[in-house]
Amino acid sequence: MGRSDCFIADTELVVAGKEVLLDKLVDENEFKKGKLFTKEDEEEEKDTGDSVNPLPEFPVQPIGIKKKPRKPLYNPNAPNALVLNKNVTEEIPVVVEPSIMRHLRPHQRDGVIFVYNCLMGNANFDGHGCILADEMGLGKTLQAIAVLWTLLKQGPSGPTVNKIIVVTPSSLVQNWAKELDKWLGTQRLRTIIIGEDSKKVKEFLHEFKEGLVKPLMILSYDQFRIHSEYISSIQDVGLLVCDEAHNLKNLSSKTTQAIYTLKVKRRLLLSGTPFQNNLDEY
Repeated sequence: MGRSDCFIADTELVVAGKEVLLDKLVDENEFKKGKLFTKEDEEEEKDTGDSVNPLPEFPVQPIGIKKKPRKPLYNPNAPNALVLNKNVTEEIPVVVEPSIMRHLRPHQRDGVIFVYNCLMGNANFDGHGCILADEMGLGKTLQAIAVLWTLLKQGPSGPTVNKIIVVTPSSLVQNWAKELDKWLGTQRLRTIIIGEDSKKVKEFLHEFKEGLVKPLMILSYDQFRIHSEYISSIQDVGLLVCDEAHNLKNLSSKTTQAIYTLKVKRRLLLSGTPFQNNLDEY
């Protein structure tokens, strides 16, 4: 593959769209002999029935199995590695997947770090969310995908979230689906997509609520508003992403009120439209 920085035990790689976990480095000669792929011949002890092993007089105490210390999913010391929690020394390094990281421009790397630390409560304010406001064409969607994929796979002590909802204008629902396929492939993250023309909305919502395989749901603001009562009953949503979030500036709108009904700890708002200098809008 031409990359030596990847080959470290307990590191995950993406090969041909498949996630591969490196177990250990083996010697070339050992590999060629093929012993890695066959069971070693072991002499089986035959039970002749002539003798019976007596039971121990005292109960045998189980030997404590030491858990293998957790390691970062990707090598934090690799060239250009993007470590999101570098300033939190007591945590396991959270490293953006290299296949995504290599596409991030400098301002996008800064944005991903900013968003992650705001969502995780590592920033200098009491909350778990932020507004990522940047002009159109500067990669807000890619930054959001980098963060949500990282949260699904990593965290200080394992995956941070189990379910994510992305709410967007109806005209951008399919665009989000295409962007996810572009950066993550078509097989790695199965997504529930609910647009204006979706006919099995209730079935899709039930699948998402019950956690049936697909951890990410993309739906329009209109569909969210229509089905807000059911969506608000989903208890384990770890992240809500609102695209074109300037649509939520009006607190009295039904869409904004519907968004508020969802109890979710982490919220990320994306907007390419400048906000007015009005605290009520924020």
